[in-house]
Amino acid sequence: MKAWNLIKPDEELTEQIIAATEVARQTSDWQKEGGKYIPYPATWLRAQGWLDQFVVDIQSMATESEACSTTIENLNQLFGDTHAEEGVRAANGLLVSRV
Repeated sequence: MKAWNLIKPDEELTEQIIAATEVARQTSDWQKEGGKYIPYPATWLRAQGWLDQFVVDIQSMATESEACSTTIENLNQLFGDTHAEEGVRAANGLLVSRV
């Protein structure tokens, strides 16, 4: 709570932090060894982790289960159009590279 209160996020920043957390949850770094290496929340907030560039392997997600197709649809809605020249999707201030 101390880290959150230091940031004093407005509604827009709160939404950006939540969206970044949802994307980060899908990364291999956050999933390996059952989530053993998920950053400590206060450290992640102080380091402005929501501004990190996340890499999400959408192809492997698609083969895991039908629930993943919903996740992919949600990611596509969240990140909108792909900027092909950059190879990056941008939304809510997040940068996400496709693998």
